[in-house]
Order: sequence, then C-alpha cells, then structure tokens
Amino acid sequence: MTQHPSRSSRIRGCIDDLTLAVLGRNSLSPSVVGMSLSYALNITQDFTYLIRSMCDVQFQMVSFERIDDYCNQSQEAPNFTDKKLPESWPSQGRVSSRITRPGTAKGWI
Repeated sequence: MTQHPSRSSRIRGCIDDLTLAVLGRNSLSPSVVGMSLSYALNITQDFTYLIRSMCDVQFQMVSFERIDDYCNQSQEAPNFTDKKLPESWPSQGRVSSRITRPGTAKGWI
C-alpha cells in the first residue's frame, strides 16, 4: 500500500526546495534542483509512513497492555455468600433528602 504525503508535508518540501533553488540559483544546475525536489518528496513520504507505522504499533501495544491489566485484576466479591441474613432484614428503610441549591462555594471565585 502506497502512502501519500500529506498536504503540509508537500508544502514544507516545496518551501525547502524553493529556498534551495533561490539561494543556489547561480551555482546549481536545473538537473540538481529537479533531483533535490524528487528526493525531498520521497523522504517526506518515508518519514510520514515511518511515523504512522510507529503510532500504529504503539496503539496495538496499548491494547495488549489493557488485556494484560484486565487479566491480572483482582476479582470482585462473589454475588452469593454462605452467610444468611436475618429474616427481618431490612427491618425498615428510609430515603431522606435535603434541599440544595446549585452554586459555587464562597471564596472560590
């Protein structure tokens, strides 16, 4: 699969090559300038592919680390135990609420 350089990579390569062509216009032949343009685009493409490949490997390693963490986690308490609760449990239950107002704490602003 051929990777294409991004727009910013192409612009950067063109700016570098134009700078080289302008600064060396009296001493460089057109064939050297054309060859440098060709190499600059290929090198930019190679760097882009290298960075993308390294990111893909890092993403894959993170998934393996997560699997390892999930496999080595301590188990939660079991759903059922041998301990019997009293027949009267819960003997009573209550839900209480107090009125609250949204806002910020004094002195935090």
